[in-house]
Amino acid sequence: MKCYKTVHSLRTFILIILLLQGNVFGEPHCSKFHYEEQILEKIIRLEFQMERYKSEMENTQKRTLDTLNELENFREKLSTEFNGIKEQNRLELENRSEDFKILKDSVSIPTVAFRSRSPSTTNPKSGDKIVFTETLHDSAHSYDNKTGIFTAPVAGTYLFNVQLCLATGTRYTYYAIYVESTAVTGTLLYDSSERFCSSATAIVHLRKDDNVYIRVPDTNGNALRETSLERNMFSGVLLNNK
Repeated sequence: MKCYKTVHSLRTFILIILLLQGNVFGEPHCSKFHYEEQILEKIIRLEFQMERYKSEMENTQKRTLDTLNELENFREKLSTEFNGIKEQNRLELENRSEDFKILKDSVSIPTVAFRSRSPSTTNPKSGDKIVFTETLHDSAHSYDNKTGIFTAPVAGTYLFNVQLCLATGTRYTYYAIYVESTAVTGTLLYDSSERFCSSATAIVHLRKDDNVYIRVPDTNGNALRETSLERNMFSGVLLNNK
């Protein structure tokens, strides 16, 4: 038994020696040149990858610069178009403003209107003006109830109306609307028995400061009458200031 253990131990020792020799002598041995060759190969591969990365970075940089240039050109184009549109809108706005001003001036009519009654006398003499002493309305303060004269505050087309009531009996009167010294319309009142009122109307173009009034070229005594129901009146209104 002891002998068997000794043989077994010897066999085990020899087996271990053989295994160790196989590991030592069975491994491949690399030469110095083989190692340097591997290092050189790795360096070449690394340089190749770096060249490839460099080329990719250069291409990326070029594409980025091209994109930036395109964006800058697009920005300049937009800026030019925007400035052109802004200038065009400015010119159109100026033209519209001028059109609006012309339109405003054409439709804007200053308020000029007056209405008066109650002549200072019912017995005007031939050649007298009829002075209507009671001013009912005068938006532009253009009628003078002391002189009976309306003075145009602005140039334009005006409408004037006068109404006179004839006294009963053998009476007559000829009256007219005058612009400065020219009669623009006239009416003859004559009746021996009836009581009635008559009116005359004139549409005239006046210059600024032109005078308008009612004058009696010819009449006989006490030709007019004035009651609460029968009024002698003079009125006018600006129709257009062109």
